Amino acid sequence: MCGSRTRFAQLFVGATAFVLLVACAQSSDGNPSAEPAGDENREQNRPSEPDKAAEVFAGVESCDLLDDVLRGEDFPPGEESTAGGENACQSSKSEFAAVGLNLQSDYAYDELSYAPEKIFPGDVNDRPANQVREAIGAEGSCDVSLHVEPNSRAIVSVSLRESDTDEACAFVEELAERLEPMLPGDAG
Repeated sequence: MCGSRTRFAQLFVGATAFVLLVACAQSSDGNPSAEPAGDENREQNRPSEPDKAAEVFAGVESCDLLDDVLRGEDFPPGEESTAGGENACQSSKSEFAAVGLNLQSDYAYDELSYAPEKIFPGDVNDRPANQVREAIGAEGSCDVSLHVEPNSRAIVSVSLRESDTDEACAFVEELAERLEPMLPGDAG
């Protein structure tokens, strides 16, 4: 019974991080931006255009991308998830981390509802992105939300089991750099 509680706790933490749809970004030098996004970032949010946006991920499966991004990291194959959208996937490596990928065709990368001090704008390989640190209120979690045309986003989420937020953000930034060239559309 104790083992099932631990497994449930691991799945809960991973799913919670993924559901909250947090986003991470990095500056082009590979480090998170030093300045959090303020109200001016929120003003840039615009209503979604689901009809045009839905086409951008046509034929793109989040689990295929996640498996490619995690290649060489010794994670099990990704599993479809209903957390956060219709095209979501997650993988969990015992005693290390839960990683998720969510392809959302109905939200812009900067449509975030977190405290401004948690959001850090930047880019990944010249593609606009945002970073949200500890969006689930727990140390060791970090996400990257990448811009995908016309009004869509790809969110990579990481929740480390035994590490701090800086380590989580470094890992998610590495994964986002691998993911970015696989995404549809131009970088910016």
